[in-house]
Amino acid sequence: MAKSGDLTPQQLEAIEALLATRNIKQAAEYCEMPYSTLQHWMDDPEFMAAYADAKEELREGISRMLTSTVADAVERLHRMVNGRNQRLALAACRVVLSAFVNVTNLAEFESRLKQLEDRRNGRT
Repeated sequence: MAKSGDLTPQQLEAIEALLATRNIKQAAEYCEMPYSTLQHWMDDPEFMAAYADAKEELREGISRMLTSTVADAVERLHRMVNGRNQRLALAACRVVLSAFVNVTNLAEFESRLKQLEDRRNGRT
């Protein structure tokens, strides 16, 4: 894991730009640096480790934000499902069922992945 103290201020700015833009070209433009410089840094393991750490930190923050709103969203969907407006109730049911299928599929996938990893590592 690279420490952000090991990177230059320009590299730290480039990592922020990579997180905020769609691609390397846009990130380079955002930082007002040559594309080739940013591309060179993308080949540097320390830079890429710091970039990976920053992406993971961003994902964790987004996950925390989403998790904190799930209960409110489910409660609102529950009210819609049981409401008088049939169109709204039907749309809410579709959302709830779709989310249920996604959660179920993810849980099944995680279970299968764990079984495969256990087999590979000699644990049955």
